[in-house]
Amino acid sequence: MTATDLAKPGRPAPARSGARRAEPAAASRLARVRTRFAAAREAPPLPPASPGVSLTVSVLFMLSVTAVWLLIYGVFLSGIQERSAQHRLYSQLRFSLAQEVAPLGGAIKPGTPLAVISMPAAGLNRAVVVEGTTSTVLRDGPGHQQNTPLPGQLGWSVLMGRSVSFGAPFKDIGSLHPGDIITATTQQGTFHYSVINVRHNGDPLPPPVPDGGGRLTLVSSQGSGWRAGWAPSHEVFVDAALKEKALLAPAGRPTVIAPSATAMHSDTSGLESLVLWLQALLIVGGATVWASSRWGLWQAWLAGAPVILALVWVVSSNVFRLLPNLM
Repeated sequence: MTATDLAKPGRPAPARSGARRAEPAAASRLARVRTRFAAAREAPPLPPASPGVSLTVSVLFMLSVTAVWLLIYGVFLSGIQERSAQHRLYSQLRFSLAQEVAPLGGAIKPGTPLAVISMPAAGLNRAVVVEGTTSTVLRDGPGHQQNTPLPGQLGWSVLMGRSVSFGAPFKDIGSLHPGDIITATTQQGTFHYSVINVRHNGDPLPPPVPDGGGRLTLVSSQGSGWRAGWAPSHEVFVDAALKEKALLAPAGRPTVIAPSATAMHSDTSGLESLVLWLQALLIVGGATVWASSRWGLWQAWLAGAPVILALVWVVSSNVFRLLPNLM
């Protein structure tokens, strides 16, 4: 056969052997795919889960979401609330110091700002100290133990602060070393303390405060192992000696404090408040779900989501009142 014969009209071109082999293979693959799809359509549906299993899965899911949210709120978001409180307290204390009406002793209302402390060696440049050491009070910043003198005064003053949540102002006090300086400013002036030691539960106490002297002890919490940084389990104490002459404290200080004001205790007085806020959250959430069937999904959640988020924030803050005060 010549090239001229191949070019004649009406004469079919010879088929290639590779194309003839590919066509049956493609048809075979297509048939197999169709068979699989047909089998999948004809397969019987999975039996529905029992009500008990569905309820258990739902409860576990909600508990997991709640635990993750509280962890995120406590470690990261609660600091926003603490910073806002610190700005407000600092302005309030500056005004009181300027008017010379800042508290010096006697019975002081819990939550009242009374001093500013700084300890650069522990990463704390400025923190307003409030009166009281309950879990509720320590959401705003470091607290002063009510049955001890104020910083700069004669005797042994005790300050407590959180190590994980709400800004964690005392998270690094365990890194202080003897000789590091802690500065405290009150209505009576500015005082400097030199760190003596860092101790933990079971360690011997420092010697008694010398006559005419003053001492400051910082108290916070620490964790160990995989819990370090988010789940403290024991206290840490930093003792420091006053370098200036101690001043007399006005009479009328409380001699005892409530158990909720001691280290690593919770404030159960917030339980009633928590229940009320939870009820408000359930009511608003239910109203939003109801409105979504009347107004439309996006319209209802656009109106309800800001209120729900605000209530979730308040509920989370009240939950932390029930946790140990040094966390």
